[in-house]
Amino acid sequence: MSRITTTLRAALAGGIAVGVMACSAQATTAPKVPEVFDLDRDPAADIAPIDPSRGEVVAADQLRLLLENHLAWHGITLVEAMRGAEHQARTGGSITSAAVTAWTTALVANTDDITHAIGLVYGPVGARAFHQLWAQHTQFLVDYASASGRGDQGAMDTASRQLDDYVTDSGSLFATATAGGLPAATARQVLHVHVAHMKQQIRAITSGDVDTARDLAMEDHGYLIGIADALATAISGQQPVVFPGSINSPASDEVSAINQQAGATVLGLLGTKEPLTTDPFGASAATDTADVAAGGWSAIVPAFDAARTAGDATRTVTTSRDLLDAANSTATAMAGHHHPG
Repeated sequence: MSRITTTLRAALAGGIAVGVMACSAQATTAPKVPEVFDLDRDPAADIAPIDPSRGEVVAADQLRLLLENHLAWHGITLVEAMRGAEHQARTGGSITSAAVTAWTTALVANTDDITHAIGLVYGPVGARAFHQLWAQHTQFLVDYASASGRGDQGAMDTASRQLDDYVTDSGSLFATATAGGLPAATARQVLHVHVAHMKQQIRAITSGDVDTARDLAMEDHGYLIGIADALATAISGQQPVVFPGSINSPASDEVSAINQQAGATVLGLLGTKEPLTTDPFGASAATDTADVAAGGWSAIVPAFDAARTAGDATRTVTTSRDLLDAANSTATAMAGHHHPG
């Protein structure tokens, strides 16, 4: 029985509780790899306990967009952190290289953001249980990427076994948390596909097949949006008073589509010096009364292009996030204009 499984079973015995587990995702002979999982801090320290009598917190369609936003950025930061770890291991580069540091820092921050979103639903205890598994899977994938870069099949196999445990245990956690709204088998299947995408794209990078790697990363981007929607559906069905309505509305569908296009655009260009020419808003941005907000996207494009051209990892991370935020703000403004009230 894995240490992850043992810990999770102890957690589930008390509902959604948390067990503290010391974990090393690295083979004993492996060189140091980027660390994205830290046991020395409480990720839910500032999450308030749930009031059992609370009313509406946010509509279901807004919960959907919140989870989509976080999971889309998760995919982008994870892909870039893995590629940095792989390149570093393959070339013997420094563990403190700017690109690795910038993207792993962003990945850790994103894990905290997702944990806080889960805390909005299940409080600090549920958030800790989620964080323990989620943060571990990011570490295992970074470990896998580093092992791929240095050609260490044994370490790749170890990371793969740990990821299999993660998928099994997280399926149980999600099923328990949502009272079966997201069945364990379904959760395990979708997480298995996400993990497979990440492993396949990094193997493609190691073999020099950049186009296949990019295709797999962009496929996973769309897949993560689906995971967010499935989770939002299960949560809103479980807690209809707190997260009322359907996750689908004309406005949220419009915002979601633009956000997905913006994320795919950014993801497809990262690691390249190609200019950003795709407009995620299409022709509607030029004629909509909210097009003044669209300037947010176009104003950031030059900085994004300049950061990648200069190889400035920190600015690339910042401007990538700025582009997604600008797309979301503009899409929200446009959707509000199209669908008042």
